[in-house]
Amino acid sequence: MPRYRPVARELSQRLAAPRRLTSGVAHEVKNPLNSMMIHVELIKEALDAPNQEVRQSLEVIGGEIRRLDRVVQGFSRLHAAARASS
Repeated sequence: MPRYRPVARELSQRLAAPRRLTSGVAHEVKNPLNSMMIHVELIKEALDAPNQEVRQSLEVIGGEIRRLDRVVQGFSRLHAAARASS
């Protein structure tokens, strides 16, 4: 069994690299998404009575931000599951 340890260690290191990358990307994407969502909400509050086209555009933008946030959360869950199993 000891002769397999270097191979197991190398495999573990190779598998850890994509997890670290995924975690880093998820973190770097989540912060701007949160900022964008906050600013969409601030715009909604700042506009007294936006017309329907503006309201609809803000809803589309908010929806797309939430969709991207779900993707990022999926990456984060994968990273957490991978860490728990290693």
